[in-house]
Amino acid sequence: KQNEIIDGRTQAINQAYEDNLDLTETIHLPSESENQSSFSPIRSSRTAFAIPSQPQIFSERRTSVTVSDIAWGYNVFSKNELELTMHAIDIFDDQGLFSRFSIPMTTFVHFIDEIKRGYDSDAPYHNSLHAFDVMHVCYLLITKCGAEKYLESFNILSILVAALAHDLGHDGYNNTFHQQISSELAMTYNGISVLENYSAAFLFR
Repeated sequence: KQNEIIDGRTQAINQAYEDNLDLTETIHLPSESENQSSFSPIRSSRTAFAIPSQPQIFSERRTSVTVSDIAWGYNVFSKNELELTMHAIDIFDDQGLFSRFSIPMTTFVHFIDEIKRGYDSDAPYHNSLHAFDVMHVCYLLITKCGAEKYLESFNILSILVAALAHDLGHDGYNNTFHQQISSELAMTYNGISVLENYSAAFLFR
């Protein structure tokens, strides 16, 4: 019975995605008593969960990634904090990741803010600008080089999140340095992929 309920809810979410669920609509999750074959996945009732209202930042959203923003010459150094956040939103939206994985927009903006705070702004290279630059290049590899033909949505989500977070907490030194001085990080990760392991753990925290 539990599997039937889970299957019904999965069907509701997938159907809403296929129908291009509007932000003003609500996804209805069927209860145990409902007939799985007869319910409508989208209702206006507020008793089911709804996609949260968008944060203020979305009043400035573009409808799609602009031509200048999908070029190899995209310059992160010329963008302000808002523009970088908007670029991340546009890339994830262009790949259908918000609807596919039911990611609330507010949650995503908060996630991006936490990513930015996780980087040392004084680091000359391993800073948040580097993270957004890597995310942008990964997006181009996925779209312009045809990689998306071979990737599932979850793969694309994983790649973009990993690009943003791959150097979280980086202190500006390399693994060899940490290993040579037997730093706390090197001891924690047994000298194996020290900074990579640290960044991965930082992301999950």
